[in-house]
Amino acid sequence: MMVNTIPKAFFAYPSNRPILMEAIRDAVDELNAGKQVSIKTWEKCNIGGKFVINTICDAIDESALFFADLTGLNPNVMFELGYAIARDKRIWLIFDTLYKKEKNMFNELKVLSTVGYVPYSNSHHIVSGFYQNNPVADIEKTIFRTAIEPNLKPGGYSSILYLKSLHENQAAMRVSQLLEKRLPGRITFDDPSESIQSLTWYGSHVFGCNGLVCHFADPKTKGANLQTARHALICGMAHGAGIPLLMLAENDFLAPIDYRDRLQHYRTVPDAIGYLEEWLPPVEQTLKVKQAAMEVGRAVKLATDLKNLHFGQHLAENEEEELVDQYFIPTAAYNAALKGRQTVFIGRKGSGKTANLIKLEDELGRRKQNVVCVIKPQRYQMLGIVDLLRQCQRRSDKAHAIESLWKFLLLTEIANTAYNNPPSGWRNSVEERFFKFVEKNKELICKDFSTRLENCIQNLEGAIEKSKDENSSLRISEALHRGILKQLRAELAEFLSKDQQVVILVVCPS
Repeated sequence: MMVNTIPKAFFAYPSNRPILMEAIRDAVDELNAGKQVSIKTWEKCNIGGKFVINTICDAIDESALFFADLTGLNPNVMFELGYAIARDKRIWLIFDTLYKKEKNMFNELKVLSTVGYVPYSNSHHIVSGFYQNNPVADIEKTIFRTAIEPNLKPGGYSSILYLKSLHENQAAMRVSQLLEKRLPGRITFDDPSESIQSLTWYGSHVFGCNGLVCHFADPKTKGANLQTARHALICGMAHGAGIPLLMLAENDFLAPIDYRDRLQHYRTVPDAIGYLEEWLPPVEQTLKVKQAAMEVGRAVKLATDLKNLHFGQHLAENEEEELVDQYFIPTAAYNAALKGRQTVFIGRKGSGKTANLIKLEDELGRRKQNVVCVIKPQRYQMLGIVDLLRQCQRRSDKAHAIESLWKFLLLTEIANTAYNNPPSGWRNSVEERFFKFVEKNKELICKDFSTRLENCIQNLEGAIEKSKDENSSLRISEALHRGILKQLRAELAEFLSKDQQVVILVVCPS
């Protein structure tokens, strides 16, 4: 005798909207009575004494369908939705469109724009929408199978996916710098200031990466709620896919209860860096093993099917190795820059400015005698320079400030690069004197460019505030250590040989 098994479903919805909760409870009772589906709500989970997320995830795993109310984009619901997508569950969504502000917020989210939902304002709408859509009839039609699995790249991406904060504070900047230093060319950045990716992009990169770092935005900043919802969805996918996950947030960030025990709060920059350094080692080891396997695979690889052709990422930084070794096409502008005749690349986003810089750095750096400096100031730091110049009353002070600032930054960057990449072999007296000078002034010369630029802006702001018209230039010179700068220029002139080429590549944020 055959027994028809009623498929199970889990229903997630926010706890801060009592009217909507009552409508959902009544709809669940009516749908369960119809015996086409057996629905369990999060309120029915036996959570006492257990980690909330473990209990919720177990309930989702036991179900074939996942129902959710996305009204307000509750972070708990978004995390559970991401988990259900990764666990290959049939998704069915509802949304109370009477809430106009929440509806606009959903439209701005964009990542779920291709996923349909049932509009409702009472239990009757939910029940009738269920019977009209009948998700039980096509239970195999999951988001994972239709939108993510067909786009998975064979072998994955051999990288860490980093979801950057909307407004990058000092800790977030240092996290980015540490990731780039520890895993150069192995970080896929998702920068909300650049563009918003699709659900397919996030899904394929989550399943293809070897770890995910998420930096939640300060809840007091503009746009933070929207980004928290998006990040919660992606972190839920990573959790469901079994990807190593590190979630970071400032100390006053009240984490949604679903992942409160899994999110690392920091009060200071060292706290945030400490969490990252503790998380990184096993991820780095996995990447090393995977890289070794890929190198063996390349030796026996014969051909690639046309359907697996990959036309590259929209950001050149996300695939530097492939860009340099495989598909960069030199242009007249690139060849002119390589010969030192082209100094400025101008173009809109996507025109190839960063790709040219990456290839120039690689090509020019192959000659060991060259001193190649790559400078990438942060967007907010460039805005800081603009604000600094507004404080200067006289045009001559502005010109003096900007000239002195860049002389200091460029000369110390050249010295820093030369010091960290010294010529091989025996050192002569000139080289010994240069290294001793740099070591004596390490605090000024050897910090990374972003830190030096940030310190310069702060010093100049203080100098301008204290200065009078008659000594403003002197104040600016003192703030930028012009005495040491003069000596540094002399030391560099002696240290750099005639056959060495000094190359400075600067990327200005758009």
